[in-house]
This record gives sequence, C-alpha cells and structure tokens, in this order.
Amino acid sequence: TQARTEILVGPLQTHNHPLMIDMKNAATALNSSFQFASAKILYGHYHLQQIADHRAVVLLPYAVLSYGITELYALGIPMFVPTIDFIVELNLVIDRTLIDKFYCGRSLKFDDMPKQHTNSHHP
Repeated sequence: TQARTEILVGPLQTHNHPLMIDMKNAATALNSSFQFASAKILYGHYHLQQIADHRAVVLLPYAVLSYGITELYALGIPMFVPTIDFIVELNLVIDRTLIDKFYCGRSLKFDDMPKQHTNSHHP
C-alpha cells in the first residue's frame, strides 16, 4: 500500500548496518526526503503486511540465497540490489556454503566445509 515513507534496508533483521548509516548520512547531506530503516528497528517483531506497507527496499545481501529476499519478491516490493561487482567490492557476501570465488570473493576448498553427517543419504 506504500503507506510508510521509510525505505527499508535488508536484511530486515539488521539493527544498524554500516551501509544503512551511510545511506542516512548521504540523504541528510543532500537534503533528501529519503528515510532508511530496517524492519527490526521500526517494528521489532513484524508482520508481512507491515513490510508490504513500504514503497521500496534496498537489499544488502550477505548470502547467495536468502528466504527473506523471496518473501520481499513475493510481496511485490520494488527492490534495489547492488551489482555483484559492487557487492564483492563491499565484501558483503560471506556465504560459508558456497565456495565459488564469483560469489564469495575468495577461493575456498571443500576441506573448509563441515563434514557430511554420517546418517545423511544426500550425495
């Protein structure tokens, strides 16, 4: 419904992401009407309708896959996400389950991964 003026910053559970603070400072310096906040700061515990009331979200992903991103997508909220190159430059993605340098920005080995559970039937 876009009833709220704040632009959300994700991950929604963050309190004060350093880049959110930078966005707030930039908006103030430019006399912009943009207001940035995370759902955790605004609501504590929140309902999806509260999230849907916002006009947009800036996502600062920390992993290749996040269920929070799929929820935002399903709600139809406009999302602004940095390019992969910019995400790597900012060193945002620290995903222990994906070892590809393309996503993680450094080369990992399978030896770095936790061992498979002995009762697991997955390859």
